[in-house]
Amino acid sequence: MVSPLDQIQQHCARQLAAYQSCVSTHPHSWSVDCNLERRALTDCSEDKVDAVRAVKKKCDGEVRAYDGCLKENDGQPRACLAALKSLYECARQNAPQPLAIDVPPPPPASTAQ
Repeated sequence: MVSPLDQIQQHCARQLAAYQSCVSTHPHSWSVDCNLERRALTDCSEDKVDAVRAVKKKCDGEVRAYDGCLKENDGQPRACLAALKSLYECARQNAPQPLAIDVPPPPPASTAQ
């Protein structure tokens, strides 16, 4: 089974590359300067990737809250981490297949003696 991220890379490679390039070019203002590229990637993903459509439908409230937060906190995406976490949890629970996002485990606690 092909993961949603692989499907996005397959079907929206041009939009993904443009967004990544924009973010790299504007590291301090990407949330403002890359809106067109982000929107193009979002539109392509919603159109071409079933998992994205399903999550957007099931997590509509979380998507709206996150998008609204980004608009309200223009240029300060860290202010939206709680909304992003809520969206991620909803997506993780409602994706038609597991999301293939590798998050490394935390380092083991040090055992000071």
